[in-house]
Amino acid sequence: MRGGTPNGSDALTNTGVTAILEVKQGATTYATPADYTKAGDLVSWAAGGAEPATGSSYTVKYRYLGIVSATDITATTITVAGGVNGGQIQVDYDFKLPRVDVLGLDSDGNSVYLKGVSSRTNALPPTVPADVLPLALVENIWTGTPNVTNIGVRAYTMAKIDRMYNSLVDALDLIALERLQRDIDSREPISKNGVFVDPFTSDRYRDEGEPQTAAVFGGLLRLAIDPSFHSINLAGVTLLGWTEEVAVEQALATRCTKINPYQNFTPLPASMTINPPVDYWTESATEWASDSAAALSSPVVITTSRSTAGRTTTTTTTTQKETIESSTREETLAYLRQIPLQFTIKGFGAGENLTKLEFDGIDVNPGGLGADGSGQIVSSFTIPANVPAGSKGLVAQGAGGSKAAAIFVGQGTIDIETLRRVVTTTVQQTSVTAPRETGGVGGGGGGNGGSRSDPLAQTFTLTEGRHIAGVNLKVCLVGDPDSPIVLELVEVANGIPTVNVIAQAFYDMNDAVIGHWTEIRFPYPIWLAGGIEYAFVVKTNDGNHSIKTAKLGDFDADLQQPVAAQPYSVGVMLSSSNAVTWTPHQDEDICFQLIAAKFAPTTKTVNVGTFAAADMSDLLIRAEVELPTAAAALHFEVELDDGSVTLLNPGQAWELQSFYTGNVEVRAVLSGSAKVSAVVFPVILAIEGELQTSGTYVTRAFDMGTGVDILSYLKTKIPTGATIVMHADAANDVWTAVPQVTQTPLQDAGWVERKYSVIGFNANPVGRIRITLTGTPAARPMAYDFRAISAP
Repeated sequence: MRGGTPNGSDALTNTGVTAILEVKQGATTYATPADYTKAGDLVSWAAGGAEPATGSSYTVKYRYLGIVSATDITATTITVAGGVNGGQIQVDYDFKLPRVDVLGLDSDGNSVYLKGVSSRTNALPPTVPADVLPLALVENIWTGTPNVTNIGVRAYTMAKIDRMYNSLVDALDLIALERLQRDIDSREPISKNGVFVDPFTSDRYRDEGEPQTAAVFGGLLRLAIDPSFHSINLAGVTLLGWTEEVAVEQALATRCTKINPYQNFTPLPASMTINPPVDYWTESATEWASDSAAALSSPVVITTSRSTAGRTTTTTTTTQKETIESSTREETLAYLRQIPLQFTIKGFGAGENLTKLEFDGIDVNPGGLGADGSGQIVSSFTIPANVPAGSKGLVAQGAGGSKAAAIFVGQGTIDIETLRRVVTTTVQQTSVTAPRETGGVGGGGGGNGGSRSDPLAQTFTLTEGRHIAGVNLKVCLVGDPDSPIVLELVEVANGIPTVNVIAQAFYDMNDAVIGHWTEIRFPYPIWLAGGIEYAFVVKTNDGNHSIKTAKLGDFDADLQQPVAAQPYSVGVMLSSSNAVTWTPHQDEDICFQLIAAKFAPTTKTVNVGTFAAADMSDLLIRAEVELPTAAAALHFEVELDDGSVTLLNPGQAWELQSFYTGNVEVRAVLSGSAKVSAVVFPVILAIEGELQTSGTYVTRAFDMGTGVDILSYLKTKIPTGATIVMHADAANDVWTAVPQVTQTPLQDAGWVERKYSVIGFNANPVGRIRITLTGTPAARPMAYDFRAISAP
């Protein structure tokens, strides 16, 4: 129906109009654009030509988008009916992303299925908890039968192990001889008789005097990725929400026992903490971008087939994010990043000046620092240049003799035990150099935290694994309230506490109330496995601090009951004068409560932080997460400005399909059970990568000649929108194109072996080959197995 306004518009019945095919009234057919035009879902008569009379009806033939149901759906096709031939179809659908899961067994022999995080690219298996034995990887591609890979560890007899040991000794001898030969060969010229090869395992064979920007790592030549760093640290170690409950209790108390019965008055060091205590990124002493690109790139699986004497050999290679060393001369030295570190010292004398502050033996004392009225110093410094990566000690000393030490760890990956000690151990011997990796009975307090102060200890065993938040003791006598108590969780060997500190807590005796439970808490609930003997050790440098104990044969006046049996039959109290040699007291135990964490609810989402990205093509989130059992899990949610959310595991590289500029919000999603939680350590590093859209690689000069034919072979993957081209020169930067002449598809989809050739090339006596790559985040070229030949 024509509206009442001349040159106005009339609405069509349907929305989503794509085209008007005909407008007609009786025998009159109107023309476009002279009479009418399409304006969204309207017929516009604004052109000023002929139009129907006001209030009259007319017919319109048009195409529009209508919602219809599919008549048939398969894994790869959708069939609909009722559309116009050659017309437009818009499909809205959900699809399943690939996912890699792990099938395993727990410590009770029950099967466990661990689900990974779905990802369009670079789907990684989940982190396997310590109490799970992995059996198989299950690669779910959803369009067919899952691919199952056996990764189980078999139990071998001692006879087989002995045979394997002897075979290993022989193999190591052969490897040593082979490596010696390879090392000698690698020091000779890289090309012989006009033949040049580069396995792309390192930057070793590049022309170091020629500027070039492509990345070489893991057997591949790829575009470089420039990293930017965003520290999105949490305020502290994060677990599920929890409340306290008593896991183990020995409530009898009949005696008041001195913590320091042997009167060892060696002063406890002051406590020191570093923020951040770790760094997950190191820098290399090289001008190439290969190391950063390797850290931010996804592994690539390549399958190659070679036919030899009528037999075909198939080799599958997965590129790894690690340095491949063919010679000790080839290793690249990694350094700590020059980032600021804040340190906090507690326990100096009021007003005591800081006279010494050394980081890995380097003076970093800013000068002019002194403790406040409570004996605390808070300041910062920047890590000096060219400090090798690894575990480093920070040592402080005051004018009055007070000492403190702490550990900083800077390396790509950090094991959970080391990280736990770095986070929880604040009272260290000042001879500290690095966290202990392994240890046993004896050895003093060296690099493991604590001191040789006169301690008491109590062993205990949990019936099931629990997160232990702390220990409650009953203080019965307070000496100097300014002398603190240090409580340590330690490992036990043969019933004797060791110097291997699991966690540490520092308690101010000014807060102690005699006769009541003294609550000593660790920085966060520490996971202890069930069925394993541990001990807590109580230390002080005061001669009068005392705690309640119970001895067989005594009478508990508060509970009005005799101690007719050993108070705590599962464990034993011990005493020592140096925390190394211990005396068990078989008929006496400390009065204590072991406090465990009870979690509710069993899922939790934590806002980690937001950072601004500019031209981001790749993202990697580095964090250390402890998953005590298969009941615990964690993944990150990454949300962009458009509302899209991507799930990532810690350390999983995300390759975007386009450059992104905007805010990036990161959330951590924890899950567990009432007794088990994922543990997220506070240092989280978001590494933003910007893919370089072009890159070059130049060989070292090798023998060519006058009028020679240059033949070069390269196995490549060149997606649509990417290119790989080749040039040659006479080591004079005058480059001549080497065109591609043939190509042969390889077994893996998208991979092609290409042959490049130029006839009658003059490069006397030597020349070089240059490979140039171009691409985008959605089209990333790669190449491997590079060979070049100069033929007369």
